[in-house]
Amino acid sequence: MSKHTSHKKFTPAQRKELQQCLVTTPHAKIYRRVRMLLYLDDGYSADEIQTHTGYAERAQFYWLRRYRDEGLDGLADHPRSGRPRTRPQPNVSLGRWARLTLEQMQMHHPKTYLRRRAQMVLLWEKGYALDVIADIVGCTARTVGHVVAKYARGGLAGLYREVGSGRRSRLGPEQWNQVKQWVQQGPQALGYHFVKWTTRSLRKYLEKRFNITFSREWIRQQIHRFVHYSWTRGKKEYAYPDNDKRNTERKQFCHTMLAYLKQALNGEIILVFEDESIFTLFGEVGYSWSPLGKTRMVPSAGKRGRVVVFGAVDPVSGRTHYHLEAEAPINEETTLRFVKQLVRYYQKHRPDVPLVIVLDKHPGHTAHLVTDFVEELEQVTLFNTPTQSPDLNPIERVWDWLSDRMIKDEFFETKEDLKQAIRHFFCYIAGIKNQVLSWLGDLQTLYAEKAAI
Repeated sequence: MSKHTSHKKFTPAQRKELQQCLVTTPHAKIYRRVRMLLYLDDGYSADEIQTHTGYAERAQFYWLRRYRDEGLDGLADHPRSGRPRTRPQPNVSLGRWARLTLEQMQMHHPKTYLRRRAQMVLLWEKGYALDVIADIVGCTARTVGHVVAKYARGGLAGLYREVGSGRRSRLGPEQWNQVKQWVQQGPQALGYHFVKWTTRSLRKYLEKRFNITFSREWIRQQIHRFVHYSWTRGKKEYAYPDNDKRNTERKQFCHTMLAYLKQALNGEIILVFEDESIFTLFGEVGYSWSPLGKTRMVPSAGKRGRVVVFGAVDPVSGRTHYHLEAEAPINEETTLRFVKQLVRYYQKHRPDVPLVIVLDKHPGHTAHLVTDFVEELEQVTLFNTPTQSPDLNPIERVWDWLSDRMIKDEFFETKEDLKQAIRHFFCYIAGIKNQVLSWLGDLQTLYAEKAAI
């Protein structure tokens, strides 16, 4: 990048002040202006700063002068001169059915903007001031007055958006279809090496193809409205879904599980699903509540250490079993130890009922050491899930529950601390078996749907 040399560098205190404001300010305009000043202080050219922030060179030095003269207060908009505009107060009187309709619209309408507008009208009718409603809803008092006035004139129809009367789009229908196709195909289809579009990369590509510069926010809105795409997190799936052998195996497994579930509900067998999971000292980060404008920092020990958890769950009673291995890997010896633990428990408490253990095809599960031990027991059966089918083993949901409840956003200094958290989790869910069953979901419906595919 070319560098700017006409700007006198900020002092360390000024730069620290700007960086702190960048993190804490809730106002988008001030955020953009602070970013622009930091880019200017880093020496980027006026054209580069305009590309990133939208401020032309004249505006850049205008806000630089404001900041040098007034500090951070100079980055806010000054009050406008002249007499404030006065609007006639709309007279809104709601009848019983009109109020019920607005309340239902506020709670259940699929359009967010209509839910907000219905809330504005209801608050206005209760006597709230425009500025108070604006703070509650998150908009300006002028917008609230405009919405209430439209409702006073046109009723419910006045809350709906009208066809825009502004400038026409600079892209024609054919160009829009082309943009839609580019977004759906992805950047690699156009010769790029990166795997997904971002608003920044798509903005550069559209500028290259159409010689038109769009804002990143506008691109995000158009992808959502026109292409019907949203920014979501992906989910793993098997890479070869059209594998006929695998699909047949999954259907046969689901039919067998439906029969086993019926027998387990009648008390004819005991059915348990087994699996393992690994948790490390590096820590995991998840969603949590944190103060506005601040990101919660999760400490990490930076140590190499892991705990292997063997677990099993009964989908009829909700009873869970677990076994911890701090050092040993998942192999035939550790698997055999846990299988023996399950066999001992059920031979003691329900000795006359056959036990069916469902587990995946990990090499430790199918090793001769494990299968030979089970073959010597008349009332114990091992049944394997199909290849690449974790969605058919309900204990995977228990691992997600454990991770969300005890592991994510928590600091574990030693492996013993991590093991203690896992023990606390299994002790906790041992007393809420109905909630365990709710977390596992309706397995009969799951297997019936998968068997019909």
